[in-house]
Amino acid sequence: MTFFHGSSMTPTVRGLAVLLATALLAGCALPRLFQPDPIHLVIDAGSTGTRFCLYGVSRDAAGACQVQSLPAPYDACRPVRAPNGLADLGPERAVQVVEQGLADIDPATRARIAGGALLGTGGFRRQTEAHNDAVFRALRARFADRIGTMRVLTGEMEAELAWESMRQVGAVRPLSIIETGGATVQFASGDDARRLAAVSAPIGMTTAYRDVLRRAERECIAEEGRQPAFAACRTFIAGAVFGGSPLERFVAAQPADVTGRPLYGMGAPWSAIFRFGERDRFTAAELATAGEAICASPVGTLRAKFGDDWDPRRLCFLFAYQSAFLEAVRGSAIAKGDESWPRGAAGSHAIFGSCGG
Repeated sequence: MTFFHGSSMTPTVRGLAVLLATALLAGCALPRLFQPDPIHLVIDAGSTGTRFCLYGVSRDAAGACQVQSLPAPYDACRPVRAPNGLADLGPERAVQVVEQGLADIDPATRARIAGGALLGTGGFRRQTEAHNDAVFRALRARFADRIGTMRVLTGEMEAELAWESMRQVGAVRPLSIIETGGATVQFASGDDARRLAAVSAPIGMTTAYRDVLRRAERECIAEEGRQPAFAACRTFIAGAVFGGSPLERFVAAQPADVTGRPLYGMGAPWSAIFRFGERDRFTAAELATAGEAICASPVGTLRAKFGDDWDPRRLCFLFAYQSAFLEAVRGSAIAKGDESWPRGAAGSHAIFGSCGG
């Protein structure tokens, strides 16, 4: 069997080729040079669902973890089908959801997982300590041998990990991020992970939507034959949701240069904004214009154009909420960021102790 044609090889390349061929023929484990990077598994136990996120991890000269995306189908976080987030499912159903997520990973990829972390966010933060203890006790009893870290993130740490995700993908610093979740929103800004300004507030999109249904449904939610009004919806959200919030107060107290930094939008709602808006960057004015066009479009038109991945009746609310969010952090423009915080967690020493500090 011929593996390589050796006539044009240098002695060094020929030696490596012989080493590889010999190992393959002998059935031996490949030398470290030819082995794929190990994988860190981050389970995003969110308020409305659970995602399994897989990343290749290498180390630099100082031992710090460098995180890389994997090829498809693991190039993005993969949701596990369930009616709600783990925090609201209870211990038994939470175990079943995690079992399903692990089973959905093919055996070869699963064998490369060197460490796992299950991290709860806003859905767990709004539950009682006794409730969370029961859920995590059941999860640890079943998965402690495969998932070494299980904990609830503080909102500030979620913000910091989202910022770290952007550093991992090479975004120019200093930079700022805003992240929209179901239960909470996050903001972080800085040029160094050890000196970040970060805040979280319990005014996520699902929380705000419930308020809208009670007090501003006609302004924000479309129905067949009825169009919402972008300006009225945005004004309601800006005042009732973001006005006077911990987020707004925190950003107002930051130095003036913070609002001039590049700003990235993260989380599923921002990903939807960039997809439905068909661009990777918006100025504040462009985002408002896009929202006005969405709100003026009949539900049938939106469904035909975008499908049902996002309820077309709620698209006006989505754009109005995100436009008000951008205003609350004094942003003049926003660019598409990484998916969310799990990439930052995959390389974090605080989450994976094997990563250098």
